[in-house]
Amino acid sequence: ECAERICRLGAGGCRIYPTVVFRGTELEEMTREGKYAPLTTDEAAERSADVLEIFERHGVRVLRIGLCESDGLHAEEKYYAGPAHPAMGEMVRSVVFLRRIVAELEKSRPAEKTAVTVEVPRGCVSSAVGMKRKNKELLEKTYGVKVKFTENEDLKGLEIRVH
Repeated sequence: ECAERICRLGAGGCRIYPTVVFRGTELEEMTREGKYAPLTTDEAAERSADVLEIFERHGVRVLRIGLCESDGLHAEEKYYAGPAHPAMGEMVRSVVFLRRIVAELEKSRPAEKTAVTVEVPRGCVSSAVGMKRKNKELLEKTYGVKVKFTENEDLKGLEIRVH
C-alpha cells in the first residue's frame, strides 16, 4: 500500500530499505521486549520484491535496495537485528526474476528433459540464476528441464523471455 501511495504521489525515484534494528534505538528496545519481530532476510527479500515490482510497474526508478555496506551500518556496535544482508538488492532482483520465470513456465509447461532458455537484460544473468544457483536449481528440479540463462541487449529492467 505504501509503495502504491508513493507512486500516486508522483515519485520519480526511490530507495527500498527493509527495516533493520540498530543498537541504542527504541526499536532495539521493542525487539528485546518482544514487541517487534524483525523480518528474516528471506522475508525481507520477498516483501522488497513486491515493492520493487510495484515501482517498476509505475515507472519509478529504484536507486538502491538495502543498506550500503560501506556505511559501517553492519558493524556489531551499530547493528542489532534484521535483514542487513550486504547483497540485499541482488537477492530482491533474484526473487523477481524467479517469479517471472515461474509464471512463464507455468503458462508454457515445457516437457520434462527439454532445454529452456531464459533471456534477461545485459548484466542480469547472476541475479536470474540466483545466489548459489538457487533459482536455476529450483527451476530444474521443479520442472524437470535444463535451464540456460543468456543476456539479451533488447531487454530492460527486469524483463525476461523464456523459450
